[in-house]
Amino acid sequence: MMQKTICAISFTTVLLLTTGCAQKHYVESVPKIDPAKLPVVLQGQGEYKPYGKSILFIPAGTKVPVKVSIKGDIFTQDLNQTLHIKLKNNTYVYANFVDERYRKYPVWISHDKIHWKKYKDVYTGTYSVGASIGNDGAYIHMYLIATEK
Repeated sequence: MMQKTICAISFTTVLLLTTGCAQKHYVESVPKIDPAKLPVVLQGQGEYKPYGKSILFIPAGTKVPVKVSIKGDIFTQDLNQTLHIKLKNNTYVYANFVDERYRKYPVWISHDKIHWKKYKDVYTGTYSVGASIGNDGAYIHMYLIATEK
């Protein structure tokens, strides 16, 4: 259980760090998102096409895979695992990437397909990493609190 918890928190920590660092490379103008002209792909069903060619729909309560990777020279082996989380709200995701290496626009989020905001303007989070000693010995702990603004 602790291994799964550590994996989930590590992934999310990397996600938050990557998102925060990459934001300065984005062009700040809002793309024209016309849901009437774009196919909406249901999470886990069908092929989501990034680069502004479709919108991903994640209904509230749908299992979303979280790919977790823990690596480093303090560990004897790397860990790669997939966990699943569920979002509370219906969420639409639009990404208009120019290519995989450089994103012209950030990921855009909407709960109604009408009002779109940049990912960083919708979600925020805090995390911590530490070590503790309990009745069952020493352990590494990581906490993540993710909230909607």
